[in-house]
Amino acid sequence: MTNRQLATYNLILKNSLEGKVTTQEEIVSNYPKATYSDGYNYSDNPKVHDKCFQIWSDVTAINCDWGADKVIIIDNFTYHMGNVEETLAYRKTLKDKAMKALVKVSCITKKIKKDGQGIMADNAEQGELLAKRFVDSFVENLENSPCN
Repeated sequence: MTNRQLATYNLILKNSLEGKVTTQEEIVSNYPKATYSDGYNYSDNPKVHDKCFQIWSDVTAINCDWGADKVIIIDNFTYHMGNVEETLAYRKTLKDKAMKALVKVSCITKKIKKDGQGIMADNAEQGELLAKRFVDSFVENLENSPCN
């Protein structure tokens, strides 16, 4: 863990033991860019969704670090270390999000493998394939390229 990550971990741990959540503003004021060369920058821009992406990145790295024995729960730009039930619920939320993404990847993979994808019935003769697989059309275009 970096010094910045360790300072963030310790602040979130301290606040969690006191029953408080830690905000991005608290983390930035605890380890500001003005004091530390690797400190956090906080954006006051109202158009920015995440005011300090570096914190999210560090907390994610902390959660993957085997040296940190506690899991930091991220909830709407606040951070805390939960009890067993909260941590298991957080894990389930992350798993559900990952499964939804994997389902999308699976659907896209199946479409890529599917023969006949891209047949345009309105413009094509019966069963004529207008859209070839990328690999097939790429190879064909390379063979017919004027550069060869």
